[in-house]
Amino acid sequence: MAPLPWRRRPRLDVELAERLRRPQIIGPDGQPRNPRIFPRAPLEGADLHGADLRWADLTRARLRGADLTDADLSHADLSFADLSEADLRGARLDRTRLVDTLLTGADLRGVDLTTTTGLTAGCLKGARSSRDTHWPRGFDPHGEHLSGPVFSHLDRFGQR
Repeated sequence: MAPLPWRRRPRLDVELAERLRRPQIIGPDGQPRNPRIFPRAPLEGADLHGADLRWADLTRARLRGADLTDADLSHADLSFADLSEADLRGARLDRTRLVDTLLTGADLRGVDLTTTTGLTAGCLKGARSSRDTHWPRGFDPHGEHLSGPVFSHLDRFGQR
């Protein structure tokens, strides 16, 4: 018996994931030569470890549970994207746009978020961070929407 249509999991676009893993070509002016525009991209659970996603337009992309460890998301637009349960350890987020980006349960350990824009505490429920996670100036990661203190998953020596 086939699964009911509303119970089917969205399919990962494997070809799209492979295109995102290709190196970005940046010109001498610092602007991309091959702009990446992938709004609403279906990338749930994609392996984008170490991917070069600089300047990518991933507005409303579905990256739930994606592996983005060590990925370069500098200057990317992730507005309204779903990064729930995504692994962002060691990812580079220089000047990344995170307007209403859902980061519920995301792993942000070791991520520098100081130059990101649009980050709100309400989108960080259950997100994991560490002492190596750097927040934007004036941002309170201990906001009322987080589930307990940011370091609740660490023991007193900073270990998991």
